[in-house]
This record gives sequence, structure tokens and C-alpha cells, in this order.
Amino acid sequence: MTVLKASEIWRDYETDGVPASGPHQPVKRDVSQWGSTLESMLAQLGLGFATKAALDASLLYSANTLAMVYADSTAANNGIYVKSGTSGSGSWSRIGDLPGTIVPLTVTGGTGNAIVATAPVDPLQPGAKLYLITPTANNTTATTIVVNGASAVSIKNAFGASLASGSLIMGNPAIMIRTATDFRLLIAAAIDGNSILADAQAAAVSAASSATTATAAANATLNFATRTAAMAATIGGSVTHITTTGYTTVGDGGGSIATGAIYKRVGSLPGHSGYIQSADGAYWELTGPWVSVLQFGAVGAVADLDTDPDCAAAINLCMAYCNLKRTNMKFPSGSYPLDSAITAPTFIIHMAGEQGGGQPSILYKRYVEADATRGVISFGAWGATISDIQIAAKAGVSGGSGFSAILPTNAPNVGVLRLRNFYVSCGDGVDQSLIISGTNNTGGVGGTGGKGYRSIEMESCHFFGAKNYSVVLTSVVNLNASNVFCDTSGGSVVTTYSLNCTGTASAPSSFINWSGAVINGSLNLDRVSNAIFNSIVQANVDNTSNVASTTVMRALGTVGTNWTNSRVIN
Repeated sequence: MTVLKASEIWRDYETDGVPASGPHQPVKRDVSQWGSTLESMLAQLGLGFATKAALDASLLYSANTLAMVYADSTAANNGIYVKSGTSGSGSWSRIGDLPGTIVPLTVTGGTGNAIVATAPVDPLQPGAKLYLITPTANNTTATTIVVNGASAVSIKNAFGASLASGSLIMGNPAIMIRTATDFRLLIAAAIDGNSILADAQAAAVSAASSATTATAAANATLNFATRTAAMAATIGGSVTHITTTGYTTVGDGGGSIATGAIYKRVGSLPGHSGYIQSADGAYWELTGPWVSVLQFGAVGAVADLDTDPDCAAAINLCMAYCNLKRTNMKFPSGSYPLDSAITAPTFIIHMAGEQGGGQPSILYKRYVEADATRGVISFGAWGATISDIQIAAKAGVSGGSGFSAILPTNAPNVGVLRLRNFYVSCGDGVDQSLIISGTNNTGGVGGTGGKGYRSIEMESCHFFGAKNYSVVLTSVVNLNASNVFCDTSGGSVVTTYSLNCTGTASAPSSFINWSGAVINGSLNLDRVSNAIFNSIVQANVDNTSNVASTTVMRALGTVGTNWTNSRVIN
């Protein structure tokens, strides 16, 4: 049977396009065939209803008509339906699920270990779907889930074992499938190496061959949720390295993955604190170009900088490791209370903080320092690089420096010091914000003496006022400072000198290029030569006859006249 098109059935003229043929009268048989075909096509396409109630009220459809319910508040009502009975009578029966392979689960309550969630549908074939869930809390043990008020069922890992701590992480989406008895976790942020390994070991009792396979699968992940979890694990002898995602909790920044480091199996107890001993007695040594102070137990202040636990001990453990392994040290964003100074590096390393994320890296001095020149951070014969770190002090403390670089006796007359984005604001909590000195190097290389602290680069640094000076430079050679700001504000600065640059007869300060910023206070010069201060000195420039070949761009106060071959341009 050929069904005519609507344009043919209802054409204007008997012969289409020929008015002389007279008006065309539609044939009833053609109209009936066309309408029946349309009804059949609509039935196959199906109908859409927001609720099951709306569908049940619509019976004016022939048998075998398809329809869907897509937004009913009762999840079990959403799906594909078929009509039984003639038009005006009969009923609708659910025969399938709505199109789509992923069912979103929305967490509405419960805990990290007992999740309560809702889903927009209750699939007739749950095993044919994937389930997407974003936990609102970390799990700490075996975990269950209740969906749409049904009975609680377990969430297992991909191997059918109960979840270990940290398998589900707050805010990190996870993909699951549904079996006849439980949900199975397929993709999540943390890899559940602990529980897989535990199951493999248990299976070894009854089936040695199965245990071998399962142990290999577990150890292939090489990842543990926390340092504590790794310490509690029995790890197969074929494993050469492991990683962790946290120190005490997943994602706390103290895991090896935070700095791209690993724990490498070693044959004996390491001579530092950067290691883990697992339950089987094996030693695992932290290895990588960078380590974090959080990997050694430091915890940034949470409630009160003045009373939260001290971080100096943990940071010094990290420094001891870096000195031994010649590794760089990272201070993640946060404030670190210190009840004592940080020990000095014995190798040229990089100590790096962070300025992003809304929280800089701050070292917070809470102690009284008896040594007037010792810094919160101190360098000796070995220089280093410091970047993106701030130093502050608690009200009422005193002594020492914010940062110090002091050459000892018989040092190899080098410093190689680099300071970038470094900020010291301790007020009278220190005697000076920054001191760099080579005067103690009386022996020098080969006992010749008078070598000075050499090769210093400073960029985008800010040193506020302290008790005596903002910045002290003594017997320094080859210093280049760009966009470095000296400021008397914040401290008493009883000397009035924001920058005090001096030397000795045997080790004068020389070849200094200080440019691009304001010296907010007075500048004092003694035993200085070949120096340029391309800055605006907001107060006086004091000098002695031991100053030669020195230029200051501008001074707003009085200028001494004792120096030789020197000038203020103004």
C-alpha cells in the first residue's frame, strides 16, 4: 500500500499546478491511510510525561503506545512505559530505564563511612549502569551506602574487598558499578592499596597461588593513603618503591606525591628522619629533588599563631635530611610557629615557599634570641636560594635577625646567596631584618684573611624596620639588589639607619649595585668603594673618609662630605 503525501492529498487542482483542471476533492481513503500512518509513527516515537500521575491520567492512546516519565519525585516511577488496552481504557506498565549510562548519586546525609544518597531513577537493570558520586567526607574504614531510602549496601573496591581509609575523598568524584550484592569502586582519587594487599595476604592461607596474584595486583599501585598506613602494611619483597598521598590524613600535603618524591626501599636504617619502616621490617627512604617540611611532621598554625604547636623541630629534621641528601626544601602555604631558630644548611640548596592560594608561607618567630646576629634562617659558608618566604614575629620577643648570612673563620670566601620575593617584618622582635657579613672570615682561604661575603643577588625583597637596623651589610663583595625596599616602619630603628653598609680595613664592602627602590630612612656608609645606590634615600646619607667611588642617586636629607670621589646626584 502506497501512502500519499499530504501535498498530494490536499492539492489545489485535480491536475497539480493546472487551474483549468478544476478544484481537487480529497479522497477519504487517502486521508484515512495518511492519518493511520501518522498515528503509528507517533506511537513508536513515544510520549513524555513529567510525572507518573500525569501518565496514568492519559489513557486516550491505543495499545502498545510507548511513553516515558522523566521527572517524578519518586525515582522508581521514572522510566519507559507501554500502554495496554484500547484507547480510553487500560493502563501503563514500566518496561525499561530512561536512556543514559550514568546515574548521578547526590549525597544528602550520613557520614564518610555510612553514606546516604539519592538518585533520579531506580534502574530495573542496575548492573547496566555506572554510578557517579562525589563524597562530602573522607571514609576511614569499610563503607556502606543507602540510595533512595533502600537498605544499606557495602561499597567494595574493584577486587571485592572492603574499602580502606582514604579510598573516598571529600570533593573528588568516584565511579562505581552495581552488582547483585554491593557497589564496586572503579575510579577514585586514592588507590586502595592497603585493603587489596590485606585481602591478598588473607587469601594466601587458603590458596597460595591466588595470594600471589592478588599481592602482585595490590603492590602494583605502590600507593598508600597516609604515612601511617604504609607503616602498618606488609609489602611484598618485589616492590622497590612506594608513594603516599598524605602524612596523617589524605591530601594534607605531607604525602610523597606532594613534591613528586617517592619512598625507595633501602637495606638498612637511614641516618635521617625521612624514612618509613613498614610492618614487615623494610626501610623506605624518601627520595626526590624536593621535599616538604610537611613530610617531616610540620603542621601550619590552625587556631592561634601564638599558641599552636611549634614547627621548628620538624623543620630542623627536614633540614638535616636536606643537608645529608643535598635536596631542596619546600614550605607549602601556611604559617609555621617557631620556638627556636632553623638550623643552617651545609650545602647550597633552595628553600622555597608559596605566595599563591590566598596564603603565603610565613615563618613566625616566638622566641627570644641571645645571639644578636643569628637569624630565624641563617646561612654560613654555604649560600643558598630563598624564595617566596615571609618572616614575622610575635609581639614581645626580641633578639637576633630575621635572616642572617655570616661567613665563619677560614671560610672559602664565597656566599652565592640568592634572595627572591623575600619579606621580613618582625618589628622589634629582631635586632635587624637582614644581616650579611664577611667580617668573621679572618683567616680566609689559605689563611690570607679579609675575603668578605661574595656573590649576592636580591630581587623583589622587602625589609621592614627592626630594633636597630632594617638591613646590615658588612664586608660584602659583588652584591646586586633589584627592587629591594628598606623601610624603618614597624620597628624602633634606634640607629635611624634603614641601610647600614660598612666593611673593615682588610675587607671593605665593594662592587655594590643597589637599585630600583626606596631606602626609607637614612643610609650609613663606612669602608665602602665602587658602589652605586640607584635609589631615593628618604633621610640622610652619612659617610666617612673610608668611602670612595660611590654614587647615590638622590637624598632628601643631609649628605656627609667626608667621602672621596663620591657624590649624590639629586
